[in-house]
Amino acid sequence: MLGSIEMTNITSCKTLGYIAQEFTIIVEDYWYKFLKMVNITKQSKAWWNEECDRDLAIYWISRQRNNWIKYRKMIKMAKKNFFNSKIQEIILTNKRLWDLMNWIKKHKLPAMEAIKFNSRLYNNLGELWQALHQSYNSAQDYSIELQILEEIPSYLQIEWLFFSSMEFKDSINICNNSSTPRLDYVFWKHFKEVLNDNKCYSNIVNIVNTCINFSY
Repeated sequence: MLGSIEMTNITSCKTLGYIAQEFTIIVEDYWYKFLKMVNITKQSKAWWNEECDRDLAIYWISRQRNNWIKYRKMIKMAKKNFFNSKIQEIILTNKRLWDLMNWIKKHKLPAMEAIKFNSRLYNNLGELWQALHQSYNSAQDYSIELQILEEIPSYLQIEWLFFSSMEFKDSINICNNSSTPRLDYVFWKHFKEVLNDNKCYSNIVNIVNTCINFSY
């Protein structure tokens, strides 16, 4: 569908706006078409699997201690396998070791910190205003030599260059797949899949370059 967008006659910002809107509608339609609703509860666990369901059901039927022990062992194994696989994915695929920090208790910074200026702490409003004033307006009474501006060489205006296909793809490939999507629901990993189609890829690059051309 994205490859079928007509891109041959974009003569104004208005036409470009229509094309961008058409692009958004297509993405939104497909999002809702393949959307899978998941009921998240406080009992939901990413590591839970069918074996956990099975052993829990066996325990509820039998109410025997040995089945409870078996169920607890299965939970422990499921957690271990899940987190080991996630660690391997982060280390080998994403190569972002700092993502592991999300699984530990983070140290929260204090909600407020006093402002220090000239080696002393400023706490009340009057002192804070003086610190701000002295920091940003300390040169207001200085004499200005305007002739120095005439000595600065003038350079030719640089034209904003269009994206090349390779440059555009390189820019997209470094984007993090796990970042939160915006209102268009598109993750970077979805966008990268779209770019594998040459027609879609060409249309998206044309939209970007047309935005640059019209300063849109």
